[in-house]
Amino acid sequence: MRIIIGLSIILLALAATGIRVNHHLAATAGEMDVKFTHIEQAIKQNNWSKAREQVDSTKKEWEKNKTWWAVVIDHQEIDKIEIALARIKSYIEVKNTGLSLGELAMLRQSVEHIPIKEAVSIENIL
Repeated sequence: MRIIIGLSIILLALAATGIRVNHHLAATAGEMDVKFTHIEQAIKQNNWSKAREQVDSTKKEWEKNKTWWAVVIDHQEIDKIEIALARIKSYIEVKNTGLSLGELAMLRQSVEHIPIKEAVSIENIL
């Protein structure tokens, strides 16, 4: 009986941790998405100085989140996000609207995909 209770507690703790991790990933991904929207608006308005500021702000936000994300997600995903941020910054420096928006769309998709991919669900378990 003690074994069943102990295993039940462990199982509940794992489930609660998974839910909390997923919630935090979704929340930080949402915060990043808001920043991406600001970058997108600045690019569409050809306000390149504002776009640079927004990218720098987004990079600082990412640096805060990156350490925690590295614990729960694949490092290749982190590398993909960092490469995309570097590319966007370069495209903004040369004032290339098309490439900036394209890379931003890829970055947005990568960040939005992570909470879904890491969610505790039957599909992800099996």
